[in-house]
Amino acid sequence: MKIKNDMGNGTANAADTGGTTVNFNVPFVDIESIGVTPSGTTPRIAIYDFVDAPNPTSFKVLLFDTSGNRVSGPFSWQARGI
Repeated sequence: MKIKNDMGNGTANAADTGGTTVNFNVPFVDIESIGVTPSGTTPRIAIYDFVDAPNPTSFKVLLFDTSGNRVSGPFSWQARGI
């Protein structure tokens, strides 16, 4: 199977229960890695929530400030899989 890469941008909403859903743009059988990077100049920490299951279609993103409070804001992401 051929390795596939996917990427995009999004905006995390602190009010989204369990995180902001990000849908993959390409079909995957399995994900090898996901990376999320907060955008902008304000220091933020990005966390992703991904359930490793066959043929995944999405994952969730949560952003936090340096005090540990959940915040809204822009981010970029990339995924690699087959």
